[in-house]
Amino acid sequence: MAITQNTYTGDGSTVLFSFTFPYIEESDIKITLDGTSTTAYTLANATTVQFNTAPANGVDIRIYRDTNIDTLSATFFPGSAIKAEDLNSNYTQNNYSVQEIKNNTWDVDTETIKSNETWVSNDSQVATTAAIDARFQDELSETIESTETWVSDNDHIATTQAIDERIDGVITNDIGTDGTGITVTDDGDGTITLGLADNAIDFSKIKNEDIITEAEQDASTTATENNIFTAVAAAKRFDTLVQNSTPVGSDWETGKTWVDVDDDLTLSVWTGSNWVGITSGGTFTNQPKVVYVDASSGDDANDGHRISRPKKTIKAAVNQINGDSLYGDGSVVIVAAGVYQEAAPIQIQKKNVSIIGQALRSCIVHPTVATQGDQSSGNHALFELNSGSFIQNLTLTGMKAGSGTGNSVDSELPANQGWNFAFYSGATITKSPYIQNCTNFSDSEIDNSNLNANSPAGGAAGDTDSAPTGGGLLVDGSVVNSASPLRSMVCDSYTHVGLNGPGILVTNNGYCQATSSYAFFNKYHIKTLNGGQANLAASTTDFGEKALVADGKSTAAIFTSNVDGAAADASITFNINQPTAGAGWFGDTQRPATNMLVEVNSVIYPILSATPNTDSEGGNGWTVTISRPDPNNRSTNLGLREYRPVEGRAPHLDR
Repeated sequence: MAITQNTYTGDGSTVLFSFTFPYIEESDIKITLDGTSTTAYTLANATTVQFNTAPANGVDIRIYRDTNIDTLSATFFPGSAIKAEDLNSNYTQNNYSVQEIKNNTWDVDTETIKSNETWVSNDSQVATTAAIDARFQDELSETIESTETWVSDNDHIATTQAIDERIDGVITNDIGTDGTGITVTDDGDGTITLGLADNAIDFSKIKNEDIITEAEQDASTTATENNIFTAVAAAKRFDTLVQNSTPVGSDWETGKTWVDVDDDLTLSVWTGSNWVGITSGGTFTNQPKVVYVDASSGDDANDGHRISRPKKTIKAAVNQINGDSLYGDGSVVIVAAGVYQEAAPIQIQKKNVSIIGQALRSCIVHPTVATQGDQSSGNHALFELNSGSFIQNLTLTGMKAGSGTGNSVDSELPANQGWNFAFYSGATITKSPYIQNCTNFSDSEIDNSNLNANSPAGGAAGDTDSAPTGGGLLVDGSVVNSASPLRSMVCDSYTHVGLNGPGILVTNNGYCQATSSYAFFNKYHIKTLNGGQANLAASTTDFGEKALVADGKSTAAIFTSNVDGAAADASITFNINQPTAGAGWFGDTQRPATNMLVEVNSVIYPILSATPNTDSEGGNGWTVTISRPDPNNRSTNLGLREYRPVEGRAPHLDR
């Protein structure tokens, strides 16, 4: 047999391989590596190929001839000469092709196993189908079909349908499911469905290595996606401990939490070596007597009893306190830093309510345009105070006034006048309202619709229009309840920068005690009218129109009495019988005092002093010393004027 190929096995280093078959064209030489054609080679010489890269160790190398028979080597035409060389070339081409076909074709006699021949297992022969049938089975006698009885031995094979039905029957009837929780369902279409019944799988069916017990948790076993905790282990690892005493032991998971349910409600975290408290008290406790307010993060729908849920406006906080019959009295409003535009008035109806800002210059309160004080005739306050009210650390700005004069309590002020503070109408004052560390900043040019709290409108260092503006404190004794034992307010470090606005007005028997009170550019610092009194200490007045003004007397007599005996003209003393309290005055003061005036025969005199005596009727009388300075020499006391002793003529004492 003619040779048409040579085979080799690569060793990873050899690149030159010779071949022994003849060929016509170099292109007829072909090579495969493990059955795959390659062209990565050249001819080193006429009978040797050289690979570009040495075939790897164990690679099957086949060098073979594949003669091109698409085109004859020589073609003859009518009338042309026929050469022996051309004929030989064509015959050689055909001969090579036939050799290649023969070498690559099975020999049906010698290379085929028939059914009557002995079976040989090798890669050089093929078998007929009859030989294959004879090799594997007798189709009729050795095949189990789906309609036949199943036989378990090594001499039969089953059809696929018989196998399907056998498997269905085994799964349906032979699988033991008792106590396993497995359910078996024959769907009737050749499908068997296996499932797990509800509430049927016991914990013991889970592999031990997939379970973390309490002991393993205490040993710091690492949790992964492939294991689970027992209930006790999970509680030990994750549950927050709630108890009074410190948890015993040191095998707690780092990050474990413990809430001490004692009064302080401390939350502690286990660090790996000890318990460390991270927060306590107010974080978890609702504070029914405290209302937090925050203009930035608050919401008036909140109750404000936790710092994490503040209200938005001071007015909403005060209104809530007013409606709280259980906790309202004595409540505290904590005002966070921010700018608060409030609809005036904020009326404090409960007693001893405190409104405390976090910082004087960071807590700024101003009214809406509709309630800024100039909206209608009368005196309008941003805050209306009650007994025991306490205001601290607020800057109050933006209260306004109308133009002109004619105010109901001070005729020099506009009829429409705004104030920072005043009494709540009808209040019974048993403890003076107290304003501490607050600032009143008022200017007619401030725009409450567009307030720039850090750079308000108006003059950069003073007033530019001198128009009237809002005032600081109005202490009007006629506003409180007629039976109120006090009509007073006190203030400490209350600064007034009111550009042509009033500072403190005390009237109608009101009383104000002010310390460290500073006024700049005001119409007046403090003014007392109609029996109003003010006590001022450690204070100054700079710039402005007036500093301290006192005028008039109380509208009703404090008490009345009769002159006891007679007194001559120019006398500076006279006796009175035991006083009788005035009908329009609240209180039990029935002695002349140096802050009072006495009216005798329609003439009013300041009182210099008074000493007790027993009057002519045996009552508690007084000897009163009065003053009437000589206009030409005020050091001379002219005493009583045109006095005519008329027994029973009643002197009146007023403030």
